Amino acid sequence: MAVAKKGRMAVDMTTGSPTKVLIMFALPMIFSNIFQQFYNIVDMLVVGNQIGSNALAAISTSSPISSLFIFTAMGLTTGAGVVISQYFGAKQLANVKTSINTMLTFAFIAGLVLTAVGILLSPIVLRWINTPEEIMDDAVTYLRIYFAGALFLFLYNTLNSSYNALGNSRTPLYFLILSSLLNVVLDLWFVIGLRMGVGGAALATTLAQGVSAILSFINMRKRLREMETDGPVKLFDKGIFKTIMRIAIPNALQQSIISLGMVFIQSSINSFGAAVMAGVSAAGRVDSLSTMPLSNVGNAFGSYAGQNIGAGRIDRVKQGLRSAVLFSIIAGGIMCVILQLLAPQIISMFCDSADPNFAEMVDIGVRYVRVISVFAPVFGIFMVMMSMLRGAGDMKSFLTANFTNFTFRVLMALFVAPIFGPHIIWWATAVGWSLAVIISVAFYRKGDWQKKSVIKKA
Repeated sequence: MAVAKKGRMAVDMTTGSPTKVLIMFALPMIFSNIFQQFYNIVDMLVVGNQIGSNALAAISTSSPISSLFIFTAMGLTTGAGVVISQYFGAKQLANVKTSINTMLTFAFIAGLVLTAVGILLSPIVLRWINTPEEIMDDAVTYLRIYFAGALFLFLYNTLNSSYNALGNSRTPLYFLILSSLLNVVLDLWFVIGLRMGVGGAALATTLAQGVSAILSFINMRKRLREMETDGPVKLFDKGIFKTIMRIAIPNALQQSIISLGMVFIQSSINSFGAAVMAGVSAAGRVDSLSTMPLSNVGNAFGSYAGQNIGAGRIDRVKQGLRSAVLFSIIAGGIMCVILQLLAPQIISMFCDSADPNFAEMVDIGVRYVRVISVFAPVFGIFMVMMSMLRGAGDMKSFLTANFTNFTFRVLMALFVAPIFGPHIIWWATAVGWSLAVIISVAFYRKGDWQKKSVIKKA
């Protein structure tokens, strides 16, 4: 199979030790996401300590709204990754290149539409979720600037999904390191130096993401030219686009429902006041960072499963699944111990000690983190199982498990938390993960996923 140099463009994951292949593929993804989270952490550290809890709350209440639009679009790019990985495993390289070209064309158009819709609807949706008036202006400013960069975010995630489908997790890491450093410099300059407030934090992130997207696009075009094929390559192929959409639309539907659910959950959190909002926001960042290795192993397994299913290597999929689940249990246990011991110190880093709400913010954040960390191994298994079902193209099973998870969480946030308090929200999150794991394992044992390959074998 003629591809660009190993480690630079594509890596065949249908050979070699499944455990070693997964670890080597997942490690750059872990580092990539650390830098991606670094964007948000710098925003919170600078804004939370330089501007105050209201600014932190404005960013917090904006996050699920941006997710509603951004993650819906990103769900489409994940569908492309499934198709690309299966074509690559089947050694159909002309279709690999055509699939990438097709999704880049679609991503550009959809990204522009997403930007316009996001900017237009930002204030309307913020009022809909009961955003307090004292943070409304900051929240609108942050959200509109964030959506101004939606095209870059959409393009980058399309490219990132394509790299990962090809077994190349190193290239996105290099671009993220550069853009993360740029984000830090711009954050400090805009927020502290120029005193641009929340808008400065959003602008710094948007510009840094733009750099990452542009550099990633240039590199992808260069590497695709180096990949030799024995068939014609198209800029856009209707047949392949339909195949991608068979996976992408259900995945985007799942992402949109999850994000819509998070809007409802955020609305419930908002009803408890700015201190609870800020505490949950800080805890959410800590939770995202601490569970990142688990998420990355799950996402890595999706590409691994896609390539091996495309190659007809079901035995390797099962071997890799065992390794990924074992890693999730061990890594999740380590995360749990660390967060149980250090939760107060870590949460305090994201809060201004001079803020009158400091004690309440830290208390809320610590309670959130300590509950969620106990279920970290369950979350890891959840991510692995979801990626396995999606990588196989078994979207019915994938959607059933995910919908059960988030339906439970939303119902608890809307109807139970107002009666018993905000702690119900994070307990519901843990139980939702557990339900999804039970359902996905049942579907795995049934075995229908083995027959769900979305591509035609050459």
